[in-house]
Amino acid sequence: AKGIEALGKLHSQIPDIPVVILTALNDEAHALEAVKKGAEDYLVKGHVNKHVLVRTIRYAIERHRIRRRLLSVTKELRESNSRLEKQILMDPLTGLLNRKGMQEALSREIRWAEREESDLLALFLDLDNFKKINDSLGHAVGDVVLKEIANKIKSSVRVTDYLARIGGDEFLILMPKTKLAAGVRAAEKIRLAVSSMPISIASQKQSFKITASVGVVQLWNDIVSIDELLSKLHLVIHRSKSSGKNRISYDDPKKQLNSE
Repeated sequence: AKGIEALGKLHSQIPDIPVVILTALNDEAHALEAVKKGAEDYLVKGHVNKHVLVRTIRYAIERHRIRRRLLSVTKELRESNSRLEKQILMDPLTGLLNRKGMQEALSREIRWAEREESDLLALFLDLDNFKKINDSLGHAVGDVVLKEIANKIKSSVRVTDYLARIGGDEFLILMPKTKLAAGVRAAEKIRLAVSSMPISIASQKQSFKITASVGVVQLWNDIVSIDELLSKLHLVIHRSKSSGKNRISYDDPKKQLNSE
């Protein structure tokens, strides 16, 4: 038992060195336990000669090398799969979720909201007159603006919220366990954060500001896809756009909030 315990400690400290056990104890159970603890092989004194010992050590070294290589390849494969999965779910420009990533979050949070009978809210943010930036300053500048806006929105929401870039200049925020009034307040905080942020472009030697129109809707179990959600949000945000932009609208037309 002490030998097995010592083997376990040895293997944990120097896992890269293969170990062959040579013992006077001829016990199959003991041998199996030694292999489980990290030994490459188990030899019994009196039943092994020089040639067998040399061959056993050589095979042990080779098996250990192959095993370590297999573990390394497996680790690399898992890391590669993890990076690939992240790329599939993330927007490469802003590092936020993309449409697919948000769809997974939406499906998961709808199930949780139904199970816990809690509120689930969605905020849709559309930058105002963003096309003019791309047309006048170029798409490279537009990309800088999108990244700056994404960082500003991210710093304005909770860690439990989900943030995605859905389209060119469209952002979607999913807010679990949030009532409509709290969502409207969050939308106003985001709107002000965006509109008050000066964006500096070194190559243009100028800075400017941009505004956003925001729509807020409460989710029910009849909305299960991003397309259904966006269809509803586009109707809501149209009120913000048609009322002068840089405003918030939500899905109760009798209680619409407009903020200059």
